[in-house]
Order: sequence, then C-alpha cells, then structure tokens
Amino acid sequence: MLFVNFLDLSVFKTIKCTEPLTDHNLKKCPYYHENTKDRRRKLGKYKSELCAYIAKKKTCPQGDICTFSHNRVEEFYHPDKFKAKFCS
Repeated sequence: MLFVNFLDLSVFKTIKCTEPLTDHNLKKCPYYHENTKDRRRKLGKYKSELCAYIAKKKTCPQGDICTFSHNRVEEFYHPDKFKAKFCS
C-alpha cells in the first residue's frame, strides 16, 4: 500500500484504501473507504463551507464539480479550517 503522510492535506483521504475494512482502524487510516463519507476531493476544487444541498441532506446536482464541501471531512480538513484556531 502507498504511504501517505497524515499531515499532507493535499492528499489526505483523496486516495482509495486497498485494505479490507476489518483489518485496520478507519479513523486513523489516511485513505478514504468505500461506502463511507470520508472521501475528499483534491484541494482547490472546493471551498471550506458546506454545500447547501448537503446541509439539507439532499444530493447536490453539481456532484464533484460543486465548489463547496460535500461532507464534514472535506469541510474540516480544508486548509482554511484545519488547525486554524487555538482550542479554548
């Protein structure tokens, strides 16, 4: 399996995992998994704000070309938000 640096936001959760789901911790894996909502698109394609359709639990008609985040992983791990402020 290809190794991805956990802190490299340009590739984190953008490559599909090839390991069986039962063989490792999905939360710690730097790859996205089939049938989960942890897939991210490549940076530069979307903003850190959540898509209005997704927020209303609807399907976005623009799909992957939409300029807004399509899940919490895309929203949270966007460079505009990830580690952008100190914990209280």
